[in-house]
Amino acid sequence: MAKLTLTDITNITGQETSAITTLNNNWQLIEVALENTLSRDGTTPNALSTDIDLDGNDLLNVGIVNAERFLLDGEEFFAEDVLAKGDAATIEIGTVTTGDPGTDVIITNVGDEHEAVLNITIPRGDVGPAGAGTGDLLASNNLDDVDNTSTAFDNIKQAATESATGVVELATDAETQTGTATDKVLTPANLTAKEASVSDYRSNTANRILTTDIVWSAMEEVTLTDAATIAWDMSTGVDFTVTLGGNRTLGNPTNVKVGQRGRIRVVQDATGSRTLSLSSNLKTAGAAGITLTTTASATDYIDYDCVSSTVIRIALSKNWG
Repeated sequence: MAKLTLTDITNITGQETSAITTLNNNWQLIEVALENTLSRDGTTPNALSTDIDLDGNDLLNVGIVNAERFLLDGEEFFAEDVLAKGDAATIEIGTVTTGDPGTDVIITNVGDEHEAVLNITIPRGDVGPAGAGTGDLLASNNLDDVDNTSTAFDNIKQAATESATGVVELATDAETQTGTATDKVLTPANLTAKEASVSDYRSNTANRILTTDIVWSAMEEVTLTDAATIAWDMSTGVDFTVTLGGNRTLGNPTNVKVGQRGRIRVVQDATGSRTLSLSSNLKTAGAAGITLTTTASATDYIDYDCVSSTVIRIALSKNWG
């Protein structure tokens, strides 16, 4: 069937109207035919609305092929199965099978009909245990088997002990705890030994690793012993509490850490009317001292701030329920 069939005009004499109609119909057919052609310069419409048959001929000088799927020799492939040269594929790994050093590592993805198996040989180095072929990997379990005829191998082997003097040295627990493990490797075991305890934090023990749970545990109230002069040791706590059984004096604290701040919860006993004097290092505004709430079982708070080892600033917050 011809793509375009036009009507011929053989005579227009006395048939002008009919000839014009025939010409107009021919032009309309030409316009429709041109609309159905593909344009070299991209003039639209320029897209196929049905399949094209090359009848066994080649498609030459193709640049980029943009397609969702391909049918090659009867087998269907999707776009993700075909990678342009130089592109990289991302494969979801399902199984990794390893063998002896230097053998293939088999990696199998978790695909279905597009499943792929990749065989990869891990490159080997030039270091190996005595008696083995060149290229075997050096592993920790054969470190003792290294042919240590060279100084470098000897140093690597020595580095596996705490007393090593080779290229790498492991710190001892004692060195870790005292902070003297200069240029030495800390192991998980002695890192744990270096973690601060509540006592370490309260007493300002040096060279410890502090964790948040220890900080909050260290802030728990410590009960002071009621006595004529109440003693308090800043290496044993931050916040304190005491119940007064008589008229007392709050002594100068020991083991003061400059910058430490906290509070002392002072409770009247069931009798009440107990007073509290301050020792020389405890300073109040205008040197006025403090006057406690005297009601039986009343609670006051003394807030303190260590300005220096001999100047502890004191402020009273009274009559808490």
